[in-house]
Amino acid sequence: MSWARLRHAATASDLLVYGMHQLPGGEEVWGYHEQNAVMVTNHAAAEKAAGGDAPVLLLGDLNEDSPSNPAPSSLTAGGLAVTFTLAHRNWVDYIYTEEGRFSVVATATVEDAPGGSDHQPIVAVLRITSTSAPSPSPSSAPSPSPSPSPSPPPSPSPSPSPSASPSPSTSPPPPSPSPLPPPPPPPSSQMCGVSSCTEAVLATPAVGPDSSASCGGRIQWVMDNMGKSEADACQQVGEEFPPLCGPCAPEGIPPSLPPSPAGTGGAVVALEVVTYNLYWWNVGQNNRWGALYATIEGQAFDLIGFQECEDVSTVISNVPRMSGRFDSFAPTGIPGPGDNPAPVAWDGQRFDRLGAGWLQVGSDQYGQRVTVWVRLLDRTTGATVFFANTHGPLGDCSTALGDNWMRAVADNIAPDDFLVYTGDFNCGAGSAAINVLDGAAGGPLKLVANGGIDMIFTNGADAASWRSVNGYPSDHPLVAATFEASASASPSPSPPPSPSPSSSPSCLCIFDVDRTLTARQGYAPQCPGTQQQDGVPDSAYEGGTLVLSQLALNLGATFCGACHVGVISAGTASGAGSAERGVLF
Repeated sequence: MSWARLRHAATASDLLVYGMHQLPGGEEVWGYHEQNAVMVTNHAAAEKAAGGDAPVLLLGDLNEDSPSNPAPSSLTAGGLAVTFTLAHRNWVDYIYTEEGRFSVVATATVEDAPGGSDHQPIVAVLRITSTSAPSPSPSSAPSPSPSPSPSPPPSPSPSPSPSASPSPSTSPPPPSPSPLPPPPPPPSSQMCGVSSCTEAVLATPAVGPDSSASCGGRIQWVMDNMGKSEADACQQVGEEFPPLCGPCAPEGIPPSLPPSPAGTGGAVVALEVVTYNLYWWNVGQNNRWGALYATIEGQAFDLIGFQECEDVSTVISNVPRMSGRFDSFAPTGIPGPGDNPAPVAWDGQRFDRLGAGWLQVGSDQYGQRVTVWVRLLDRTTGATVFFANTHGPLGDCSTALGDNWMRAVADNIAPDDFLVYTGDFNCGAGSAAINVLDGAAGGPLKLVANGGIDMIFTNGADAASWRSVNGYPSDHPLVAATFEASASASPSPSPPPSPSPSSSPSCLCIFDVDRTLTARQGYAPQCPGTQQQDGVPDSAYEGGTLVLSQLALNLGATFCGACHVGVISAGTASGAGSAERGVLF
């Protein structure tokens, strides 16, 4: 999805425009279309609240060829923060307008448009019939009366009597009871059984990745789709969105766990960490195993946390960079399809396993959901790593879930462990569950990679970089974070650049030169972390100016910084006495 707020120069009227391209076959994904509809309308509601009540347009290839199919019908069904009306469509391409805000003047489908696309452009000429509340510039707004500022003519005030004008002769005096509407009516139905759960609270947009259009709408959705009682649904939604829906929680909002005893942890270890939901059942159903293994093979990592992975051993044996090298832990005996194990894997040539376990953190219609953890010893530095991974339940982003995620760490981590916590949490940043973890909301952990609901946390360390890449054939991205070693990551004192003979290291690191210590000439702008060495020629391949690779620039931060370093190459590194050799050696 993409979006923009546009302003019409002549009238100073705003317009919110959303573009969407839905996943083909998305009806196979539980709640996929409904979640997209909620996401768009909640975002629009938040934008209206923040920047003015602009009319909304939604344009997109919904990959559905009938308005009654799940994707289109979820947008027009009502009950969301914004309801849409279909203005025009052709095949799988749609134009929607916010209900009651536009009239359609004309529509067209462009036949035989140039360009070779298998889609035809569609056009709708629209007239905005209701600007409701034009933003900042009221001077040339088409309709002056509906301004959000209190304007005299249509008295929007909820004050009791419309006849209470300045004239004092009217009977009865304003303060006395009147047969006309009494002051603000109490909620017509006392939902959730608590007086604080007013109609205003129920109507509050609960904007978030797991919310419906409002607190009341989300409560109703939980009751309808999760089979929970009204009281339980009110409690869950109150805990999911404490500042917004908390007044509707019958038991109040429980305090989250105190900060974890994890502390600040030990030395940060140079690592590449990945979290990846494999979409196992769908990949198997469509026989896309080759594409899945290729996606994993295309990324560098030392630790990887999987979700929806029913056989981690098969994955390891079919990914060349993992085969014969990686070890794994996948607990058994967890009730649910494929045991929902959330397995973890690590470079077995670098790490020794010190311990492992799992904790149930929640459950849903697919069975129990767990956090799996291992403690690893890094043979290269002597540091210990606590690696945790989870797959959160659907439809529950409560504080209680966050407490369980934190408990899996707090009960098992050692004071000097460097913590890395990966997962498809099925909750987004800002939800009650994630707030228990996230330092930005007062939690004890640091969110260092945020791919939506796929995240990586640490116990305080920053990532040097992180990335979210296309995870096809999964319906999730592959999210990765890179960590650089802290000064204390090596058990021995930091060595000087050139070790003296008396402290001669007992290790040797050997590297190729071209495209290992160097990057392709001229590609520094396209290759993050590299650095062009102006005025230094590099004769390799097509020739050009020397570009040092990320490895060459950061070699001293790895364990090789304490070792002898050599090269082995078929290339000449520009020959004896060259400026390139002077830089490299």
